[in-house]
Amino acid sequence: MYAIICLSGGIESTTLAYLIKKELGYKDIVALRVEYNHRASPEEKYCVKKICEFLNLKLIEIDVSWLKKFSKSYLTSDEEIPTIKDEEIYDEKKAIERMKWWWIPGRNLLISTIALIIAEHDYLYNGIKRDIFIGIRRELPLPMPDNTEEFIERLNKVFEYSILKYHLKENIRIYAPLIKMTKDEVVKKGYELGVRFEYTYSCYRGYGGKLRNGIPIHCGRCSNCKKRKEAFIKAGINDPSIYYS
Repeated sequence: MYAIICLSGGIESTTLAYLIKKELGYKDIVALRVEYNHRASPEEKYCVKKICEFLNLKLIEIDVSWLKKFSKSYLTSDEEIPTIKDEEIYDEKKAIERMKWWWIPGRNLLISTIALIIAEHDYLYNGIKRDIFIGIRRELPLPMPDNTEEFIERLNKVFEYSILKYHLKENIRIYAPLIKMTKDEVVKKGYELGVRFEYTYSCYRGYGGKLRNGIPIHCGRCSNCKKRKEAFIKAGINDPSIYYS
């Protein structure tokens, strides 16, 4: 069984990598990392390489740094990341307002399309059919549009008309096995699978790739860091992350 996973180095995509390797039985797995030159890129790249070493995955890195030109997200700017009040994290109205802070136009669509291109190349020219996996989960209080089951369903419809299907026996599909799971549920699953969580990265801020004892540093203040901390607490699992505060 062959697979390609969109791997960012976060808790979700890392847990998914362990899942498809250790539980779903895929033997030949390509990890796709897409570089769009965002502020946490050095930490994420470091984590992805560690994960690929642990799981013996083949790594393909594709540079789409031009995407940054079309983003006003805090993720791709040099502006200070806002600190979110704890009581605002799950406020739906506030969450909608914050979405624009983190939104990078077309990111998940672009990454999925690149994965499809690689998968079709392997199928069309080498006879190797790879399933595509993306590590999106149930997002609370509400998801980004491209973090939903509907997004995956419609992607698969588009994929049917995006490949040279007359020369292929089956469609190439994308799967999101974690889509119904909350972050703490993903942490629990990752723990069961033996994920090395200290080599995963969630922080929106980034510290230019600085490490402490070989582990990347999280700010501990952005909304994603707070959700990360909370997920480990809810899961009842020790958090090995290093937080600046």
